[in-house]
Amino acid sequence: MEKKLRRSQVSLVTLGAGVILFGLWSVIKSLLYFRTGLFADLDTQVEPEQLLLVKLITVGLVALIVFADLGFRLKIGLRARAEGMGRRQKSGYLVLAALIVLFNLAVELFSIYFVVKNGLSGQSYIEYAVSMLVDLSSTVLLIELIVTVLRVRKLSALSEG
Repeated sequence: MEKKLRRSQVSLVTLGAGVILFGLWSVIKSLLYFRTGLFADLDTQVEPEQLLLVKLITVGLVALIVFADLGFRLKIGLRARAEGMGRRQKSGYLVLAALIVLFNLAVELFSIYFVVKNGLSGQSYIEYAVSMLVDLSSTVLLIELIVTVLRVRKLSALSEG
């Protein structure tokens, strides 16, 4: 039983690092979207005198969401790593991880529905599929992290008494 506990703790440290890396990936992905023409259609849809304001608001909102996501993932990843190293953590980060999983699943299902109904504009199906697989991998990683934390806690309780 001690061997299973140790193996699960090592897995938890690795999963925590993975969650942190996916948080960094979301920042990089957002920067790439800005560089590849997020504002390409705005020039024709917004009055020229309002264009700068719309761009600033868009950048601000996207940055707020992306950095909030990074912060949440940092908290989840660091807490999971700490628990994997034997320091018991409160369960708040697991609730946060579960909420992110539910949100990701809802967004992914809505995205699939939208693409099936309307098709893709300006993006190939291969790019869309790769992006969807990366997002799905992030969701699966969070689910595995939650399961592993619960396993570590159960095995710790059994080994203590």
